[in-house]
Amino acid sequence: MEIVKLFKNYVIIRKNTKFPNYDINDDVDILTDDIHFNLNIMKQNNFVINKLNKFHYHCDRKENNKLIFRIDLYSKLLYNKVNIHEKYSSLIIKNKIPFLDFYIPKIDDDLALRYIEYIENPNKIKHLNYINQHKNKDCFQKPNTLLYLNNYNSRYESCIIWCHGIQYYDRIFEMIRQFNTILYIKKIKITNLDIFLNTIYEFDNSLKEHIKAKSKHLYQFEKKCILVIFKNYDLNLNNDNKCQSIEKLKWSIRNEFNPRHTNSNYQISPKLEKGITHDHVIHTSDTEKETINILKFLKLNTNLNEYDKIKNESNNYKLININDINCNILQFDDLNKKVYTKIMKIQDTPHYQHVIGNKNIYKEYYERYMGLELTDDHSPSSFENLIEKFDCEKYNSNPTMYIKTNSKLVILDGCHRVSILMNNGFKQIYVKITK
Repeated sequence: MEIVKLFKNYVIIRKNTKFPNYDINDDVDILTDDIHFNLNIMKQNNFVINKLNKFHYHCDRKENNKLIFRIDLYSKLLYNKVNIHEKYSSLIIKNKIPFLDFYIPKIDDDLALRYIEYIENPNKIKHLNYINQHKNKDCFQKPNTLLYLNNYNSRYESCIIWCHGIQYYDRIFEMIRQFNTILYIKKIKITNLDIFLNTIYEFDNSLKEHIKAKSKHLYQFEKKCILVIFKNYDLNLNNDNKCQSIEKLKWSIRNEFNPRHTNSNYQISPKLEKGITHDHVIHTSDTEKETINILKFLKLNTNLNEYDKIKNESNNYKLININDINCNILQFDDLNKKVYTKIMKIQDTPHYQHVIGNKNIYKEYYERYMGLELTDDHSPSSFENLIEKFDCEKYNSNPTMYIKTNSKLVILDGCHRVSILMNNGFKQIYVKITK
């Protein structure tokens, strides 16, 4: 186990009771955010590396061709019966705790991971016995839902990207989704900026003069913005009930995209770097109450739970030839100035064009309809992230990954995924057919 002390950004998961001691032929599971660095450590120490998939490696110590010890190295946790949240692996590592000279998950994560392992493999009763020895049973609450994030504190948040920040939307989305999930994107035309600002800052305790001063630049721009609703899974509140991670995110975005001052030494706030103006490109909510207030003013759905689209689906699965599947693609009727949908073959869609390298076609498509007909987080950077992380090899054996179609095999959810699968040579895939 001494070699693990050389690792970066890791946690030892589901450690056994003998830890840090192990017997011949034992293995240890390690989750890491720096898999390539840690694989190099293993190679330098004569471990035999076997790649199972792009997220999982066997690293074996052998003597005379006999296995002595194995490290299972994971960059992402994937399961067949439980679809854990995409951010969960990173949060486990972020919230790790020291144990002896190593790092392990905090107790809630440890119990949750053991229970998921038990769900996946009921013969591993040792994990259930371990959990029963602890008083904390929070991880039992939703053991087999399609969304599993343990008992992390979470909260719905909102942000406004002002007109002069819209050009940076994709990078801003990327920064938001680091520890959050974007649920809804809406372009807003502001008919009365004074009333809109009063609504946004209705519950702000700052002096009116301060609010007026930091908002005056908005009057020189076109009266439009983008509203983003997202789920915050990194909730850490200060005494003012403000989330510190959202505060950090907000100022990071402002430092990167606020307009620059002509004086490179100008500094109006210690939270802004030198040379950065106070003409903020983004506003974030401090409480869910503020988010609801904005939605109410805009006559949008104020039930925040309904922006979460995770739900259990029926098990109506069918193996389909991928060429028989079609996508509904948005089109614009120049004559009647109306948006309509057109059924297309997968290979004709902007989504597939992006996957094969024609990225501008998808970018133009997304930007034309973003925040209008397209309110989900499918920006170019989000799509690139999906391409990188989507595990095609597991698709047909994991119902939680299946795309959803209607009875005519027109996709209701999954144009991005099916484009990736087609580009990876899949001829037949399972789909969920909804009547």
